[in-house]
Amino acid sequence: MITFGVIEPGRFYTRRRGAYALILTDTDDLLVINQRGEIILPGGGLDPGETEEQALKREMVEETGHAIDVGAKIGEAREFTYETSYESHFDKICVFFRAVLGRRLAEPIEDDHEMLWMPRAQASERLSKGSQRWAASQAA
Repeated sequence: MITFGVIEPGRFYTRRRGAYALILTDTDDLLVINQRGEIILPGGGLDPGETEEQALKREMVEETGHAIDVGAKIGEAREFTYETSYESHFDKICVFFRAVLGRRLAEPIEDDHEMLWMPRAQASERLSKGSQRWAASQAA
């Protein structure tokens, strides 16, 4: 499995599995989320008892208000990272899926998440996490 990030000596890393969507248009634009200036893919960590697909569908509604159809798995990557919103270090196992944007179901719960469409090549450079940049480059 490809790995990103650096393990900082003396830090405790919580292992967390997460699922992320790569939603592309016919013109190769990728759906990304602007979270307070950080560009990320929609998705996030699994809650206890959730499958990757269930977590991805839940996260999508929370972040965007939209349903998605989860498609084929693109790949997995491991990332050692510090998450400012949790003020913790994580050893993230990130699973990436192709997905199709569905209809709007509700208002997003996470009001600091703004949906943006970005050319995939640009997103491959601007995504904040190394694992997500890698996944975007694999989605062609």
